[in-house]
Amino acid sequence: INMLKRGQIALFIILGFVLILGLSFIIYLKSESAPKLKIESEKIAKLSTDLSPIKVFIDSCLEKTAEEGLEFIYNHGGYYNLPNESMFIFFVEQIPYFYFDGKKLVPHKNIIESELSRYMEENIEACLKNLSTFKEEGYIIKQSEKSFKTAIGENTININLNFPVTIIKTDTKAQLKYFTTSLNSNLKEILDISNQIVDIYDEKPGFICISCLQDIKINKELFDVTLTTVFDEI
Repeated sequence: INMLKRGQIALFIILGFVLILGLSFIIYLKSESAPKLKIESEKIAKLSTDLSPIKVFIDSCLEKTAEEGLEFIYNHGGYYNLPNESMFIFFVEQIPYFYFDGKKLVPHKNIIESELSRYMEENIEACLKNLSTFKEEGYIIKQSEKSFKTAIGENTININLNFPVTIIKTDTKAQLKYFTTSLNSNLKEILDISNQIVDIYDEKPGFICISCLQDIKINKELFDVTLTTVFDEI
């Protein structure tokens, strides 16, 4: 019975540790103030009064989709398309394992950058399709292919949109092309912490060194809440 109890405890600890890895990515980011998006694309002043509404509309679509994309990424451990072979269902959310079958699976920041860019590419059209409403006001809008590039920095995430748009109304013609959104984010710090936790666990799989985790420079509130949730139920 004692052996079974210890086995059950070890199993709960391992499962709980997996939740720490997958969910700390979500909880910590959500504990921060909401990301502040700042549109820094070409200045509206360069456009005439008649053409500026198009610029404002595209900016708003970029902001809206970026907010939704980050929320999705936060809720799914850094992924837009989760790896089927290494994820589990937590209530209704799909969560990736950061350590599975002896392998370290914390996503590299390059992967998360690509995942967020892919989200933008596949979802911004739901907003941009409403550009057609400007035709009723006499606008002619010619769109070209769009592409995104996401860059995760120390304290920010920058999303660049390359989207050539030609706008014509009466005798006025202009072209927009580059748009940029900058977001405040501690994502890089979270990735660093996640990698440290996985490295510690990988040294002796199946066991969790609590004192080692306490040495990691991690948000104390998150650390206390997570450990309480996991270990108080064992």
